[in-house]
Amino acid sequence: MWRLWLILQPVMDVAFYGLLFGLILKTSRGIDNFVGFLILGVIFMRMPVALMSQGVMLIRNSRGMVQTFQFPRATLVLAHGLRHLIDNILPATIAVVVALAFQFGQPLHLSILAVVPLFIMIHIFGCGIMFISARLTAEVPDTRALINFFGQAWFFLSGVMFSIDRFVDHHLLHTIMTFNPGYQFLDVIRGSVLYGIPPAGQEWLVLFAWTFGIFVIGLVYFWRAEEKYVRLT
Repeated sequence: MWRLWLILQPVMDVAFYGLLFGLILKTSRGIDNFVGFLILGVIFMRMPVALMSQGVMLIRNSRGMVQTFQFPRATLVLAHGLRHLIDNILPATIAVVVALAFQFGQPLHLSILAVVPLFIMIHIFGCGIMFISARLTAEVPDTRALINFFGQAWFFLSGVMFSIDRFVDHHLLHTIMTFNPGYQFLDVIRGSVLYGIPPAGQEWLVLFAWTFGIFVIGLVYFWRAEEKYVRLT
């Protein structure tokens, strides 16, 4: 049943966002294959946002295990990250297939193979964020409201339902939005699936920097409080 929900929930989200943003707010204007654009945005952006949310109160909710057994606490985060990666294989596959189905006569491109490493990288990146949210809410539980708000804002501001090219005349705003790693992941995934454009060398370097930079920063930040987790009340 849980596997069915893994499919139904994102499909319902895509239908709702498509109705609200595509038909009512008309953000679909100027976007070829808006269905593909939207489903790739919703499914893939949910991944790092969900990982960040999973870190919220993770240590406090697991304090019985943390206080009873001796083990690297980082494995809790890594285990959740691996579970999310496995769970997301099916929704990601469906998103790509549906996006291609709405290409209407467009040929398949080898660039679609880039989605595989990008899928893995977005989960490594998300694990880094989960390390940060796990420690923050372990030490200051009230930060969970702020993290949840940030997650929702990040999701909507990453160009999931609209093209940020509409802000090209607002140079500062456009620059800020394109610097967003969430948008950068979505941009290259859409390019690889919908437009036959694989990530350029510089784009790979930037995404590798975001992925492993955030992962290492998050891991070190989480690890430095290792002794504190045992004393949580």
